[in-house]
Amino acid sequence: IGTVRNAYCSNPYHNWHHACDVTQTVYAFLTYGDGAKYLEPIEVFSLLLGAICHDLEHPGVNNAFLVTTGADLSLLYNDRSVLENHHCAQAFRIFKDPHINVLAGLTPEQFKEVRGCLLTCILATDMARHSEYMVKMRAFASSRDAIEGREKTDRLFLMEIL
Repeated sequence: IGTVRNAYCSNPYHNWHHACDVTQTVYAFLTYGDGAKYLEPIEVFSLLLGAICHDLEHPGVNNAFLVTTGADLSLLYNDRSVLENHHCAQAFRIFKDPHINVLAGLTPEQFKEVRGCLLTCILATDMARHSEYMVKMRAFASSRDAIEGREKTDRLFLMEIL
């Protein structure tokens, strides 16, 4: 936790306090909102891990600014979800440290599952995709009486919107 905390920049919003707030909110949706009953345990773990890591090294500016100014990060990530890709990469760089790797005990299959979920969740925080998710959420809600959550695509979508 200390390493993750130290990877947050000191800016007015996308900081360690924001990460804790998001993580606590996701936890509340999972527990008090019964969201966890639709997910597999490894997905719950991935979602909470993604919440605490979702803004690692956020510089306090948005993707459009980075792309417009030709920042190194925009070049590295080809102008697509620049910050979100960076947050994912930083999380997995942290997890490579054997002393703090919370994923070390996972099987290769479990690691692949957690990595996929984490990438999905963090990349879904790109506000440029907000309208897309709203349309998808409305269609999802109108096509079902309740969240089924048993299909992998349904569970991933639930994780994206949380």
